[in-house]
Amino acid sequence: MRKKIVSDYIVETDTYSLVVDYVYTKDSGSWIQPPEEDLVINKVTLYMDEKMALDITQFYWDWVEGIDDLILKEVQDA
Repeated sequence: MRKKIVSDYIVETDTYSLVVDYVYTKDSGSWIQPPEEDLVINKVTLYMDEKMALDITQFYWDWVEGIDDLILKEVQDA
């Protein structure tokens, strides 16, 4: 069975919001093909307020680690 989720992972604090646009795919496999899962981060936006939104996707790919695990846990628990 193939599953595809296109969604946003959102972290909100008092001073900023972080929105990660992602696509998660999972194939449970078969007796011939093993299970597969993939998480693709399309865009990461940092909102400091309503007027200030920064596209930090490249920064995310270059420097940030760990949020992929949080997103995977959220979609796997859903």
